[in-house]
Amino acid sequence: MWDWLKQADNLKTVGTIGSALASGYGAYQTSKAAKNTLALQKSAYNRGIAKENQAQDNFSSAINSTFGKKEDEKNQASMDLGV
Repeated sequence: MWDWLKQADNLKTVGTIGSALASGYGAYQTSKAAKNTLALQKSAYNRGIAKENQAQDNFSSAINSTFGKKEDEKNQASMDLGV
């Protein structure tokens, strides 16, 4: 007479195990997505830094070519007096 209750407990156990497995898989997928997002953000950050460095190099090159020292001034020794 109470056999259906025993089967219900078994189904509940299977459901609980299934739910735990699904939660674990969801956590794994979330972790995987977070790692991919972090890698994408790191890549974008590095590209931004590279662009800033290139812009600074271009600017410095333009300034030096426009207002740079003459060739004979480049070869002279300079002394920093700390003033």
